[in-house]
Amino acid sequence: MATTTMMETRTSLDVKPVSVTQPSRAISGTTCEHSTAWLNAHHQLAPQRLKAAATKSFQLGSPQKQLSCAGSNGKSHAAEHARKEQHPLAVDLRSGTLYCAGCQEYVRNDPIERFMSAERIALLDAAQIPADGHRAGKRPRVNTAASLSLGGLSTLTTIPARGIRNLGNSCYMSVVLQTFLANPFLRAFYLSDRHNRYGCSRTLAGEACLSCELDLLFSEQYAEDSAPHAPTRFLYSFWRSSHDAAGYAQQDAHEFLISALNLIHLSSPHHHEPIPGGAPCPCIVHSTFAGELRSKITCGRCHHQSETLEPFLDLSLDLRDRKTGQLARTLADCLKSFTLPENLPSVFSCAACGDGVPTATKRLSIKSLPSVLCVQFKRFEITNQAHKIDSPIAYPLTIDMGPYLTDHLDYPASFKPSASTRFALMAVIAHEGTLTQGHYTAYIRGPDDFFAIDDEKVRRAPISEVLAAKAYLVVYSRL
Repeated sequence: MATTTMMETRTSLDVKPVSVTQPSRAISGTTCEHSTAWLNAHHQLAPQRLKAAATKSFQLGSPQKQLSCAGSNGKSHAAEHARKEQHPLAVDLRSGTLYCAGCQEYVRNDPIERFMSAERIALLDAAQIPADGHRAGKRPRVNTAASLSLGGLSTLTTIPARGIRNLGNSCYMSVVLQTFLANPFLRAFYLSDRHNRYGCSRTLAGEACLSCELDLLFSEQYAEDSAPHAPTRFLYSFWRSSHDAAGYAQQDAHEFLISALNLIHLSSPHHHEPIPGGAPCPCIVHSTFAGELRSKITCGRCHHQSETLEPFLDLSLDLRDRKTGQLARTLADCLKSFTLPENLPSVFSCAACGDGVPTATKRLSIKSLPSVLCVQFKRFEITNQAHKIDSPIAYPLTIDMGPYLTDHLDYPASFKPSASTRFALMAVIAHEGTLTQGHYTAYIRGPDDFFAIDDEKVRRAPISEVLAAKAYLVVYSRL
């Protein structure tokens, strides 16, 4: 995104009065009533307070700044101030996130987050203007250890992305961890101390706990030291928990994603295996990534229909159309093929009319959507021999998943569109190379830019580059 556009973005804050809803927790990703009420009551004063907080975040000093007044306080003083003065909202200056003393946790507010992030990036851009006062036509690579001088103070800046050192063929892990660190639901969970690595029973017992290692990564992400991560502890814990993946051989990023999610799920204190149609698992993995598929089989003889529900953490989509075998060109093509009826290859046993049914069809649809939707493109296929499909697949910045829902496919005439089915692109994992060797890179959405991340190297990337990547996985977050 051009510098002029970003400078224009930061000068406005969409804080029009909106209705106040019931309080919600940070894990849900919705706005708390206190932040909404503050914006409604102070929509003229809000930009001034937020600009002051953004500028303060470029300076070492007090870790929190109150929004209801001009005070900057330490954590304990901020809590006492919130209680006495009824000023519940504060900005955590190290992470740039919003803390609500009324909700007693970190909360999300999209207008505040967008304004704060744009303001900080604008300050970063201003600090990188050359001595002649003119900007270069091309944005410089972001130096994650850059030291800025603002207001006479030499300080470390917080940027939306940090690199991860390659620990030896570990790019498959690095790109997945980048999607975790960019995930607003995971960020709210771990920064709210929902999983404390110092009090975890598994860690205290000497067992491997991937949730503890992710808690550590989030702590390091917003530390003053902005050097690239070196997640040796995370990798070692993953090896201890998944012996088949131990070692420095090349691994598949999608397999690592699913393995890591399952291990984080198992490390949650109150986890349980999800039951189709039953109570969902309360762990952070399932509350963020879990959706449900509906599988409907129709008997070709008596037309009896049977349905089953299947939980999923991601969607794995074929790049070839199930009927024609032609390669898809867009994500929408893949989703349409995924939800089309297909003939079952073998003789079917019908619960209504008995065995020996020669034909039956099966159709998948999405019964419920997760907050964060992970989609894998099946680029590796086996025909006469295993090979990789390198054909480009177009995917949008925003997508409406409504057309692929069970309710829409069963009752298209009565289906009502909803904002809850709209998702925005949050991350892309790309793969360059062959089936047996290659390299993973990631594109992560920042406040106003995407960032291209290649191990420890981080740079801003134009949207055209992001959308032209040879995507292996794409991650969308609910709007």
